[in-house]
Amino acid sequence: MNTREIAAEYRLAHWAQIVRRKNESGLSIKAFCANEGFRENTYYYWQRKLREAACEQLTEIRTEHAGFVNTKVDHL
Repeated sequence: MNTREIAAEYRLAHWAQIVRRKNESGLSIKAFCANEGFRENTYYYWQRKLREAACEQLTEIRTEHAGFVNTKVDHL
């Protein structure tokens, strides 16, 4: 893993914590962002990035799982 990938993972983890805090706060996105001092557009941008990353991970897991299942079946 290179420095860029590590930095990207760090940013995603950081924003995952922010989104989690927002969800636990019970505030609207507008109110939460105002309290935290960043723009709603920034929040939505990172929320979208987190969703994309989650979908990517799910696809990888399914692909790995499918390969595992196929390997097991081939050997029976």
